[in-house]
Amino acid sequence: MKINHIEAELVRKIFRMYGSGQGLRSIANQLNAEGFKTKPGNAFSSVAVKTIINNPVYIGKIRYNVRENWNEKRRKGTNKDPIVVDGEHEPIISQELWDAVQKFYKKKAISAPRKFDGIYLLTGLMRCPQCGATLVAHRINDTLKSGEKVVRRYYICSNFRNKGSRVCNSNSVKADFAERYVIERIATVVQTPKLLDDIVVSLNKSRSKSVAPLQKELAAIERELKTLDSQKQSTLPSTKATRLIATCWSSALTN
Repeated sequence: MKINHIEAELVRKIFRMYGSGQGLRSIANQLNAEGFKTKPGNAFSSVAVKTIINNPVYIGKIRYNVRENWNEKRRKGTNKDPIVVDGEHEPIISQELWDAVQKFYKKKAISAPRKFDGIYLLTGLMRCPQCGATLVAHRINDTLKSGEKVVRRYYICSNFRNKGSRVCNSNSVKADFAERYVIERIATVVQTPKLLDDIVVSLNKSRSKSVAPLQKELAAIERELKTLDSQKQSTLPSTKATRLIATCWSSALTN
């Protein structure tokens, strides 16, 4: 393994940022705002930053057996205790910085008690009108003039939430408004038989259009099978000819 000095400096920057107390999402937002990209050329996300700060290859280590039962579990089959051994490559992060970052990460990884138990009915069901990403739950704690504290619920773009304004805008919508609108529309459909029938007809047409190509393909395969079967039958000798050949072979062997 050889050091890519440009990428190595970016990794060091990420470790220093996290070690100084900056959060995963904040780091991703800053990196995107500064024009940095991940190895595959994508925008940074909190997951990408977390992967970097937890990768021991940067301190000269090699991990084995990171995945287990890959065929059955795919990405869910992560081994919690992989084998970590000394590598032969040069580290780009000091052991001191690594230890400080890991200690800070474990401390922040402890889940804080939930202070809000609200329900977001439409999480993952709405799309950002700008980038197409899903809208996710977001809330703001506010204080009224009376001193009463309230929680304001919103749906915002997941790309904006995880990657910052360089990737997309918040495109927020009030949760109460969106949920009330959808519930009212559903109630209208349920209470209007004609509209419900039209939806069912539309769904059936859509399904028919998607099934039609498969039916044509199946019919073509069946025709091909019949042709092959016919060719097979034509190449097989008749029963009478088969008996004649068998008799000849029997006579030849006897003689």
